[in-house]
Amino acid sequence: MVSKSLQIKLAQQKADAPSFVPQMRLCGAVVVAVAAGQYTTAAVAELRAGLGSNWSPTTAFQFMSGNQAKFAAECCEKEEREQMLAAHDYAQRLIGASASERVSLSEIIKAVSQR
Repeated sequence: MVSKSLQIKLAQQKADAPSFVPQMRLCGAVVVAVAAGQYTTAAVAELRAGLGSNWSPTTAFQFMSGNQAKFAAECCEKEEREQMLAAHDYAQRLIGASASERVSLSEIIKAVSQR
């Protein structure tokens, strides 16, 4: 059973979701690039240009693993929605892995960058 306060929070996040679509797109681009093995610093440069210098691949993955990114993705057209929901799932699996299974994002980026 979901508590009343959590229900209210989720409802508010869903209501706010359209305003998070630009943020989701920038963060999602980083996640998609890493997942596809095509990570470049250009995706991070776009992320920082759009959201500020405090954003990094790690914060992009953290955002994409959360409900706000999922709700924002659900506001998009079908093709983009599918790609962003896949990015959400990928980020969630990486962020949510147990400590024994977890590979650091920096290790993934390093491996992808060396291809």
